[in-house]
Amino acid sequence: MCFWRWVLFLSLIFHFGCNDDDPKPAQKVGGVAGVVTDIEGNALSGVFVEAMNMAVPTDNEGNFLLEEVPVGEEVLIKFSKSGYVTNYKSVPVVENQVSPINAALSVTSYDAMINSDQENDISFAGAKVNLPANALVDENGNPVSGSINAKATYFDPTGDYYYDAFPGDFTGISSNGEEGLLESYGFIDVSFTQNGEELDLADGMSSEISIPIPQELLANAPDPIPLFFFDEEDGRWKEEGSASIVDGKYVGTVEHFSSWNADAIYIDEICEITGRTVDQFGNPLPYCAVEVWGVNYTNLAYVASDAAGEFTAQVRTNSTIKLEAVYSGEFFYRSDIYTFNTCDRGGVNHVGDIEIDTSVFDRINIEIQDSE
Repeated sequence: MCFWRWVLFLSLIFHFGCNDDDPKPAQKVGGVAGVVTDIEGNALSGVFVEAMNMAVPTDNEGNFLLEEVPVGEEVLIKFSKSGYVTNYKSVPVVENQVSPINAALSVTSYDAMINSDQENDISFAGAKVNLPANALVDENGNPVSGSINAKATYFDPTGDYYYDAFPGDFTGISSNGEEGLLESYGFIDVSFTQNGEELDLADGMSSEISIPIPQELLANAPDPIPLFFFDEEDGRWKEEGSASIVDGKYVGTVEHFSSWNADAIYIDEICEITGRTVDQFGNPLPYCAVEVWGVNYTNLAYVASDAAGEFTAQVRTNSTIKLEAVYSGEFFYRSDIYTFNTCDRGGVNHVGDIEIDTSVFDRINIEIQDSE
């Protein structure tokens, strides 16, 4: 399965840097471009794409381009559209290069007005959230009563577009502060508002959530499993609590609302994939976007090759992964999809050269929106 669903574009010349008359030192900047679809792969126009203090809408083909994005190893990109669940992606931005990243948005599956003065069991696509009576407060901690808007959506980890719909990346921070790779068994997104203002659980209140486990994952599903919430401020998944299997679902208790994910976390069971991105003549291609995803586990690693074309990605031990690379020159070019087996704990798989044919590209003529 190819997760770079371009048809690839771009015959563009980017001007990065400051105006010649600007006395301030030039800031190191790059670009971010990609395609936004729904979870069935249909292009989404009018998606608001934000990074730092810049924002652009997607065009009629779902394409977007953010220019002059400050360089960073993990730049958080926000994707939002009315009627859809907001998504976030972290992408490395390299100086004077365009980093490709795709995203998928899901239509909000449950969107209704409910009475917050009474207990509510909100069911959606096999998932469930229990909201106790009089449990919510506004942003200032004031109790909320009466009619509120409830939104909830379940994301199936076996879905074709799950990787693109997954917020952030597949890494998380454990309860003891260690970072590891996440293997997702599904997540839900839950929010409550009143007159457009975000609401959350009051101190001392909790909610029981239930996340379905796909049948094909159930036999090997950990029990119990850590729960992770997505912190929208820094774009990271953070462990908080756990869930146990009850009637084929992960059931746990949470004390605030967000995206909640049932994940196995791998801290020790990690090895590395290393390689080099090259052109069809064997010359190094620098600063390529390299995507590595699990075949027999749900995880995605997204890294950039360096000035010599060399890259390193962390993967789960003793597993099978697929790898694809994209180079942004005058156009976007991509490699074939490679399949590799990973090694034992602490080992390194040297996968050699990943060839990108820079004589072959696809092109979409699009009008790029001004990012200011």
